[in-house]
Amino acid sequence: MATVTNTLLDLLDVRFREIADEEMFERWEPIYTRVCNVASSTRSEEMHSEITGLGLVPVLGEHAPVTYDDPIQVFDTTFSHLQYGLANETSEVMIEDDQYGKIAMAPRNLSISMKETVETDAANIWNRAFNSSYTGGDGIELCSTSHVLVGGGTFANRPTNDADLSATSLEQAEIDLAATTDHRGKKIRLRIARLIHPTESNWTVARLFGSEKDPDSANNAINPARTRVGEFVEYPYLTDPDAWFLQCNKHGVTFYWRRRPKTMRDRDFSTSGLRHKQTARWSNGWTTPVGVYGSSGG
Repeated sequence: MATVTNTLLDLLDVRFREIADEEMFERWEPIYTRVCNVASSTRSEEMHSEITGLGLVPVLGEHAPVTYDDPIQVFDTTFSHLQYGLANETSEVMIEDDQYGKIAMAPRNLSISMKETVETDAANIWNRAFNSSYTGGDGIELCSTSHVLVGGGTFANRPTNDADLSATSLEQAEIDLAATTDHRGKKIRLRIARLIHPTESNWTVARLFGSEKDPDSANNAINPARTRVGEFVEYPYLTDPDAWFLQCNKHGVTFYWRRRPKTMRDRDFSTSGLRHKQTARWSNGWTTPVGVYGSSGG
């Protein structure tokens, strides 16, 4: 399939004052780089493993033998890079007769499509955070009430009853995060770095965090939520209008570039058509659910 003159007749007609394309829309800065640890890879896949530290120190009686402890192997995670690609071919006649220079923009249009695909794919980490069909190294979805601790027990990075973003649900999330321990039961002391939310929550976020005073009280009380989050990420690629996430200063959400977008072009000898192609390779996911907290909303 190729772009030929009878598919874009307006580009041949000099009567048009302007023919708009995607260039008229402002392109935002990347968002995935704000919510993922971005790294480069030189392998076909990247593997992550983890070992625990030691447990708490027991009381040692006088002249008693010391207790020995050992690290424990945790879970393995594998990032397998996928290849993505899209191409466009234009006839030589179409290139010659284009009166507006739009056909020459093929490489730019491929780049726009690639950037949008990257953002959409990275956002699926969050869109699938409550979906048991997409699991991490512990065999459980990103946000769950029952993540496994290899030293015994479980931990939660999701409320027992999902709730919309509010002062109450934010307070509970902070309490749950403070209760997070490592695999040997030691407190991790996570610190909330950012709130990730869909566009539909913009007004809720403004009301909840924008005032020095409690927006839900007429008693001139302080607004404790105002200082609890350092950064706010409006994420228009989230598909659930009620979902929201907290991400801590340390987290395992990762995006690997195996090959950044590369554009190639050539001429088809038999038709003289001009072909452009852009390809890339990447993978994404999480190495650990620790450092992320999410709710699918009420």
